[in-house]
Amino acid sequence: MSAFVVERLPASKDLGNADADELRILGMQNRQELRKASRHHANEMLDEKRNHQVVLLGSPGAGKSSLLQHRALTWARDASLAGPLPLMLEMRQYAARVARAREEKQLQPSLLAWAGELLGLSAGVAPVPEEVLCTQLLTGRTVLYCDALDEIFEPDLRRATAEQLLQIAIKIPAARIVVTSRPVGYPDEVLGPVGFGHWLLQDFDRKQVKQFLARWVVAALPDQDDRANVTSRMESERF
Repeated sequence: MSAFVVERLPASKDLGNADADELRILGMQNRQELRKASRHHANEMLDEKRNHQVVLLGSPGAGKSSLLQHRALTWARDASLAGPLPLMLEMRQYAARVARAREEKQLQPSLLAWAGELLGLSAGVAPVPEEVLCTQLLTGRTVLYCDALDEIFEPDLRRATAEQLLQIAIKIPAARIVVTSRPVGYPDEVLGPVGFGHWLLQDFDRKQVKQFLARWVVAALPDQDDRANVTSRMESERF
């Protein structure tokens, strides 16, 4: 099952300061652009070398997190894959880590420092130094999956996190970074001007919905009679 994306031009200004009329005009222009855009397989787009820094936007439930999790899981399960190590970073967890540091009156960790903490914790060793992660990014041995930037609910911290990603991209132009977010709450003006490609995850069409449901039934229901009953009900609903 393939997810599809279309390329989206970044906004030309800070949408947080736009008035209602400006937002309406920008929305109309964006819809016109999207109607003309070509659809691309999401995984193929992410695998292309030229798309090494990507912002993947989509509505709630569109599959942004599932796409990244599937890519990370596929890498972990297939020893033959020689691509970079996917480092999955959930932005709401980073926000919680920053909040804890504030409460304990400790130094707030940078995004990469926190990633090093996670790596060390998963391996049962000391945190991986930030410099080591920079080297991994520089040599193409690691890719950052920064999931759900919009789930950093504090606007200042969300923007500061986007600016950290900006600085990583400036410092390490070859770094592979994928950021996901809902369009609402995404600080477009931070990453848009520095080379991050912006893509919109598309909804499944009717054929894809039917294919997904058929595969879900096989995966979720081991009993043949249960499968038959659920399949019959779905067909009666004209999926």
